[in-house]
Amino acid sequence: MDYLHNLSYENFILLIIGIVVCFTFIMVLICLQISYSLFKRLNIFMDNGLLIIGGWNIFFMLLTTTIFPLEYKNVNYTAVSVHIYAISFVLLFSNLLSGIKGPILRFLASIYFIVFISYITEDFIGNIYSNIAAFVMLFITLKGFAGFVETKHGNSKLAVFSLFLSVVIFLLCFFLGFTYGFLFSSVLIGAILGFMVFNIFGLKVVLNKGGAYFMGFILFFLVYLLVKVYDLNLLFLLAVFIYPLCLGIKAFLRIGFLLSSSIFLSFLYLVIVILAFYFYDEILALGMLSIIFVVLYVISSLVFMFIQRRVTA
Repeated sequence: MDYLHNLSYENFILLIIGIVVCFTFIMVLICLQISYSLFKRLNIFMDNGLLIIGGWNIFFMLLTTTIFPLEYKNVNYTAVSVHIYAISFVLLFSNLLSGIKGPILRFLASIYFIVFISYITEDFIGNIYSNIAAFVMLFITLKGFAGFVETKHGNSKLAVFSLFLSVVIFLLCFFLGFTYGFLFSSVLIGAILGFMVFNIFGLKVVLNKGGAYFMGFILFFLVYLLVKVYDLNLLFLLAVFIYPLCLGIKAFLRIGFLLSSSIFLSFLYLVIVILAFYFYDEILALGMLSIIFVVLYVISSLVFMFIQRRVTA
Protein backbone atom coordinates (compact mmCIF):
# COMPACT_ATOMS: atom_id res chain seq x y z
CA MET A 1 0.00 0.00 0.00
CA ASP A 2 3.05 2.29 0.01
CA TYR A 3 2.30 3.46 -3.51
CA LEU A 4 -0.77 5.33 -2.19
CA HIS A 5 1.51 7.66 -0.23
CA ASN A 6 3.25 8.65 -3.46
CA LEU A 7 0.02 9.74 -5.14
CA SER A 8 -0.58 13.46 -5.50
CA TYR A 9 -3.92 14.88 -4.37
CA GLU A 10 -5.11 15.24 -7.99
CA ASN A 11 -4.15 11.67 -8.88
CA PHE A 12 -5.82 10.35 -5.73
CA ILE A 13 -9.04 12.17 -6.64
CA LEU A 14 -8.88 10.76 -10.17
CA LEU A 15 -8.42 7.27 -8.73
CA ILE A 16 -11.51 7.68 -6.55
CA ILE A 17 -13.50 9.05 -9.50
CA GLY A 18 -12.43 6.09 -11.66
CA ILE A 19 -13.69 3.71 -9.00
CA VAL A 20 -16.98 5.64 -8.75
CA VAL A 21 -17.50 5.57 -12.53
CA CYS A 22 -16.75 1.83 -12.77
CA PHE A 23 -18.95 0.99 -9.78
CA THR A 24 -21.86 3.02 -11.19
CA PHE A 25 -21.37 1.53 -14.66
CA ILE A 26 -21.51 -2.06 -13.35
CA MET A 27 -24.45 -1.42 -11.02
CA VAL A 28 -26.55 0.22 -13.74
CA LEU A 29 -25.86 -2.71 -16.08
CA ILE A 30 -26.97 -5.17 -13.39
CA CYS A 31 -30.04 -3.12 -12.43
CA LEU A 32 -31.12 -2.71 -16.05
CA GLN A 33 -30.74 -6.43 -16.75
CA ILE A 34 -32.74 -7.40 -13.63
CA SER A 35 -35.41 -4.76 -14.33
CA TYR A 36 -35.77 -5.77 -17.97
CA SER A 37 -36.05 -9.50 -17.19
CA LEU A 38 -38.45 -9.03 -14.26
CA PHE A 39 -40.81 -6.50 -15.84
CA LYS A 40 -40.87 -8.37 -19.15
CA ARG A 41 -41.99 -11.48 -17.29
CA LEU A 42 -44.62 -9.50 -15.34
CA ASN A 43 -45.56 -7.52 -18.48
CA ILE A 44 -45.51 -4.16 -16.68
CA PHE A 45 -43.68 -0.97 -17.60
CA MET A 46 -43.22 -2.47 -21.07
CA ASP A 47 -44.21 -0.97 -24.41
CA ASN A 48 -43.69 -3.03 -27.59
CA GLY A 49 -41.01 -5.09 -25.86
CA LEU A 50 -39.17 -2.01 -24.54
CA LEU A 51 -38.66 -1.14 -20.89
CA ILE A 52 -39.92 2.46 -20.54
CA ILE A 53 -38.41 3.34 -17.15
CA GLY A 54 -34.71 3.41 -18.05
CA GLY A 55 -34.30 6.78 -16.33
CA TRP A 56 -35.19 5.28 -12.95
CA ASN A 57 -32.00 3.19 -12.86
CA ILE A 58 -29.86 6.28 -13.43
CA PHE A 59 -31.92 8.16 -10.82
CA PHE A 60 -31.43 5.52 -8.12
CA MET A 61 -27.69 5.31 -8.81
CA LEU A 62 -27.40 9.07 -8.35
CA LEU A 63 -29.58 8.88 -5.23
CA THR A 64 -27.49 6.21 -3.54
CA THR A 65 -24.05 7.56 -4.43
CA THR A 66 -24.30 11.36 -4.17
CA ILE A 67 -26.13 11.89 -0.87
CA PHE A 68 -23.11 12.77 1.22
CA PRO A 69 -22.47 15.49 3.85
CA LEU A 70 -20.74 18.38 2.13
CA GLU A 71 -20.74 22.12 2.68
CA TYR A 72 -18.87 24.40 0.34
CA LYS A 73 -18.98 28.19 0.09
CA ASN A 74 -21.74 28.28 2.73
CA VAL A 75 -24.00 25.94 0.75
CA ASN A 76 -25.29 22.71 2.33
CA TYR A 77 -25.21 20.30 -0.63
CA THR A 78 -26.95 17.52 1.28
CA ALA A 79 -30.03 19.75 1.41
CA VAL A 80 -29.55 20.62 -2.26
CA SER A 81 -29.45 16.91 -3.19
CA VAL A 82 -32.67 16.16 -1.31
CA HIS A 83 -34.60 18.84 -3.18
CA ILE A 84 -33.05 17.97 -6.53
CA TYR A 85 -34.03 14.32 -6.17
CA ALA A 86 -37.55 15.29 -5.16
CA ILE A 87 -37.95 17.22 -8.44
CA SER A 88 -36.29 14.41 -10.41
CA PHE A 89 -38.69 11.86 -8.91
CA VAL A 90 -41.70 13.87 -10.07
CA LEU A 91 -40.25 14.31 -13.58
CA LEU A 92 -39.55 10.58 -13.90
CA PHE A 93 -42.99 9.72 -12.52
CA SER A 94 -44.53 11.48 -15.52
CA ASN A 95 -43.45 8.40 -17.54
CA LEU A 96 -46.03 6.39 -15.64
CA LEU A 97 -48.83 8.95 -15.35
CA SER A 98 -49.89 10.03 -18.80
CA GLY A 99 -52.47 12.37 -17.27
CA ILE A 100 -49.76 14.80 -16.13
CA LYS A 101 -49.42 17.50 -18.77
CA GLY A 102 -45.86 18.20 -19.87
CA PRO A 103 -46.06 22.03 -19.82
CA ILE A 104 -47.51 22.09 -16.29
CA LEU A 105 -44.88 19.65 -15.06
CA ARG A 106 -42.02 21.60 -16.65
CA PHE A 107 -43.34 24.89 -15.25
CA LEU A 108 -43.69 23.61 -11.68
CA ALA A 109 -40.29 21.89 -11.72
CA SER A 110 -38.56 24.94 -13.21
CA ILE A 111 -40.00 27.50 -10.83
CA TYR A 112 -39.40 25.32 -7.76
CA PHE A 113 -35.81 24.69 -8.81
CA ILE A 114 -34.94 28.35 -9.45
CA VAL A 115 -36.54 29.56 -6.20
CA PHE A 116 -34.86 26.85 -4.14
CA ILE A 117 -31.35 27.23 -5.64
CA SER A 118 -31.61 31.01 -5.28
CA TYR A 119 -32.65 30.64 -1.65
CA ILE A 120 -30.01 28.07 -0.74
CA THR A 121 -27.24 30.19 -2.29
CA GLU A 122 -28.70 33.35 -0.70
CA ASP A 123 -28.85 35.01 -4.10
CA PHE A 124 -32.40 35.70 -5.23
CA ILE A 125 -33.38 39.36 -4.93
CA GLY A 126 -29.95 40.63 -5.98
CA ASN A 127 -30.13 38.75 -9.29
CA ILE A 128 -33.87 38.58 -9.93
CA TYR A 129 -33.49 39.07 -13.70
CA SER A 130 -30.86 36.33 -13.95
CA ASN A 131 -33.14 33.96 -12.06
CA ILE A 132 -36.08 34.74 -14.35
CA ALA A 133 -33.83 34.15 -17.37
CA ALA A 134 -32.61 30.85 -15.90
CA PHE A 135 -36.21 29.78 -15.25
CA VAL A 136 -37.17 30.43 -18.88
CA MET A 137 -34.06 28.63 -20.12
CA LEU A 138 -34.76 25.56 -17.97
CA PHE A 139 -38.40 25.43 -19.07
CA ILE A 140 -37.41 25.53 -22.76
CA THR A 141 -34.42 23.19 -22.26
CA LEU A 142 -36.66 20.47 -20.81
CA LYS A 143 -38.84 20.74 -23.90
CA GLY A 144 -35.75 20.48 -26.08
CA PHE A 145 -34.53 17.33 -24.31
CA ALA A 146 -37.97 15.77 -24.76
CA GLY A 147 -37.67 16.60 -28.47
CA PHE A 148 -34.67 14.26 -28.74
CA VAL A 149 -36.69 11.13 -27.89
CA GLU A 150 -39.33 12.01 -30.48
CA THR A 151 -36.85 11.66 -33.37
CA LYS A 152 -35.44 8.52 -34.99
CA HIS A 153 -32.91 6.82 -32.68
CA GLY A 154 -33.87 9.51 -30.17
CA ASN A 155 -32.88 7.58 -27.05
CA SER A 156 -29.39 6.97 -28.41
CA LYS A 157 -29.01 10.63 -29.36
CA LEU A 158 -30.17 11.70 -25.91
CA ALA A 159 -27.73 9.31 -24.19
CA VAL A 160 -24.76 10.46 -26.32
CA PHE A 161 -25.69 14.12 -25.86
CA SER A 162 -26.06 13.68 -22.07
CA LEU A 163 -22.76 11.79 -21.83
CA PHE A 164 -20.94 14.52 -23.73
CA LEU A 165 -22.35 17.26 -21.49
CA SER A 166 -21.59 15.22 -18.36
CA VAL A 167 -17.93 14.92 -19.40
CA VAL A 168 -17.69 18.67 -20.10
CA ILE A 169 -19.31 19.50 -16.75
CA PHE A 170 -16.99 17.06 -14.98
CA LEU A 171 -13.91 18.67 -16.55
CA LEU A 172 -15.02 22.17 -15.58
CA CYS A 173 -15.91 21.11 -12.01
CA PHE A 174 -12.55 19.35 -11.66
CA PHE A 175 -10.74 22.37 -13.07
CA LEU A 176 -12.50 24.71 -10.61
CA GLY A 177 -12.13 22.29 -7.70
CA PHE A 178 -15.89 21.90 -7.20
CA THR A 179 -16.03 18.58 -5.29
CA TYR A 180 -19.81 18.13 -5.36
CA GLY A 181 -19.98 18.81 -9.10
CA PHE A 182 -17.24 16.44 -10.25
CA LEU A 183 -18.43 13.61 -7.99
CA PHE A 184 -22.02 14.07 -9.16
CA SER A 185 -21.05 14.25 -12.83
CA SER A 186 -18.71 11.23 -12.53
CA VAL A 187 -21.62 9.12 -11.21
CA LEU A 188 -23.73 10.41 -14.10
CA ILE A 189 -21.03 9.42 -16.62
CA GLY A 190 -20.90 5.87 -15.28
CA ALA A 191 -24.70 5.58 -15.22
CA ILE A 192 -25.11 6.79 -18.82
CA LEU A 193 -22.35 4.46 -20.04
CA GLY A 194 -24.19 1.56 -18.40
CA PHE A 195 -27.41 2.59 -20.12
CA MET A 196 -25.68 2.88 -23.50
CA VAL A 197 -23.90 -0.50 -23.33
CA PHE A 198 -27.13 -2.27 -22.40
CA ASN A 199 -28.67 -0.96 -25.62
CA ILE A 200 -25.70 -1.39 -27.94
CA PHE A 201 -26.95 -4.66 -29.48
CA GLY A 202 -30.53 -3.52 -29.97
CA LEU A 203 -32.86 -1.14 -28.18
CA LYS A 204 -34.25 -2.69 -25.00
CA VAL A 205 -34.63 0.23 -22.60
CA VAL A 206 -35.93 3.72 -23.37
CA LEU A 207 -35.99 6.94 -21.38
CA ASN A 208 -39.20 8.38 -22.82
CA LYS A 209 -40.20 11.97 -22.07
CA GLY A 210 -39.97 11.53 -18.30
CA GLY A 211 -36.38 10.28 -18.60
CA ALA A 212 -35.58 13.09 -21.04
CA TYR A 213 -36.95 15.67 -18.59
CA PHE A 214 -34.87 14.07 -15.85
CA MET A 215 -31.61 14.11 -17.85
CA GLY A 216 -32.15 17.69 -18.99
CA PHE A 217 -32.95 18.81 -15.46
CA ILE A 218 -29.94 17.10 -13.83
CA LEU A 219 -27.49 18.53 -16.39
CA PHE A 220 -29.02 22.01 -16.16
CA PHE A 221 -28.86 21.81 -12.36
CA LEU A 222 -25.13 21.05 -12.37
CA VAL A 223 -24.27 23.90 -14.75
CA TYR A 224 -26.55 26.43 -13.01
CA LEU A 225 -25.03 25.48 -9.65
CA LEU A 226 -21.59 26.22 -11.13
CA VAL A 227 -22.87 29.58 -12.34
CA LYS A 228 -24.22 30.41 -8.87
CA VAL A 229 -21.34 29.16 -6.74
CA TYR A 230 -18.55 30.63 -8.89
CA ASP A 231 -20.46 33.74 -9.95
CA LEU A 232 -20.15 32.94 -13.66
CA ASN A 233 -22.07 34.88 -16.28
CA LEU A 234 -25.44 33.46 -17.33
CA LEU A 235 -24.18 33.41 -20.93
CA PHE A 236 -22.14 30.35 -20.00
CA LEU A 237 -25.40 28.56 -19.22
CA LEU A 238 -26.82 29.80 -22.53
CA ALA A 239 -23.82 28.61 -24.57
CA VAL A 240 -23.76 25.15 -22.99
CA PHE A 241 -27.49 24.55 -23.59
CA ILE A 242 -27.87 26.45 -26.86
CA TYR A 243 -28.72 23.31 -28.90
CA PRO A 244 -31.55 21.99 -26.66
CA LEU A 245 -32.77 25.59 -26.31
CA CYS A 246 -33.04 25.85 -30.10
CA LEU A 247 -34.89 22.52 -30.21
CA GLY A 248 -37.25 23.69 -27.47
CA ILE A 249 -38.01 26.96 -29.28
CA LYS A 250 -38.54 25.02 -32.51
CA ALA A 251 -41.09 22.81 -30.74
CA PHE A 252 -42.87 25.71 -29.00
CA LEU A 253 -43.16 27.85 -32.14
CA ARG A 254 -43.65 24.82 -34.41
CA ILE A 255 -41.04 26.02 -36.88
CA GLY A 256 -41.05 23.20 -39.39
CA PHE A 257 -37.99 24.05 -41.48
CA LEU A 258 -35.51 23.96 -38.56
CA LEU A 259 -33.60 20.69 -38.30
CA SER A 260 -34.07 18.50 -35.24
CA SER A 261 -30.65 16.94 -35.62
CA SER A 262 -27.87 16.30 -38.10
CA ILE A 263 -24.21 15.30 -38.08
CA PHE A 264 -23.25 18.88 -38.93
CA LEU A 265 -25.24 20.36 -36.03
CA SER A 266 -23.89 17.76 -33.61
CA PHE A 267 -20.30 18.54 -34.63
CA LEU A 268 -20.97 22.29 -34.48
CA TYR A 269 -22.44 21.95 -31.00
CA LEU A 270 -19.43 19.89 -29.91
CA VAL A 271 -17.14 22.73 -30.98
CA ILE A 272 -19.34 25.40 -29.35
CA VAL A 273 -19.44 23.64 -25.96
CA ILE A 274 -15.68 22.95 -25.96
CA LEU A 275 -15.03 26.62 -26.71
CA ALA A 276 -17.56 27.65 -24.04
CA PHE A 277 -15.62 25.51 -21.57
CA TYR A 278 -12.42 27.28 -22.59
CA PHE A 279 -13.97 30.79 -22.42
CA TYR A 280 -16.22 30.07 -19.41
CA ASP A 281 -15.53 33.45 -17.77
CA GLU A 282 -15.37 35.68 -20.87
CA ILE A 283 -18.74 37.32 -21.56
CA LEU A 284 -18.07 38.53 -25.11
CA ALA A 285 -16.77 35.14 -26.28
CA LEU A 286 -19.74 33.26 -24.78
CA GLY A 287 -22.22 35.63 -26.40
CA MET A 288 -20.51 35.30 -29.78
CA LEU A 289 -20.50 31.48 -29.53
CA SER A 290 -24.24 31.42 -28.85
CA ILE A 291 -24.97 33.76 -31.77
CA ILE A 292 -22.73 31.78 -34.14
CA PHE A 293 -24.53 28.54 -33.33
CA VAL A 294 -28.01 30.05 -33.83
CA VAL A 295 -27.04 31.68 -37.15
CA LEU A 296 -25.41 28.51 -38.51
CA TYR A 297 -28.33 26.43 -37.22
CA VAL A 298 -30.84 28.51 -39.21
CA ILE A 299 -28.65 28.68 -42.33
CA SER A 300 -27.92 24.93 -42.33
CA SER A 301 -31.64 24.18 -41.88
CA LEU A 302 -32.48 26.32 -44.92
CA VAL A 303 -29.71 24.69 -46.99
CA PHE A 304 -30.82 21.16 -46.06
CA MET A 305 -34.44 22.03 -46.81
CA PHE A 306 -33.45 23.43 -50.23
CA ILE A 307 -31.38 20.30 -51.01
CA GLN A 308 -34.22 18.02 -49.95
CA ARG A 309 -36.71 19.82 -52.19
CA ARG A 310 -34.33 19.63 -55.17
CA VAL A 311 -33.80 15.90 -54.60
CA THR A 312 -37.52 15.14 -54.28
CA ALA A 313 -38.52 17.42 -57.18
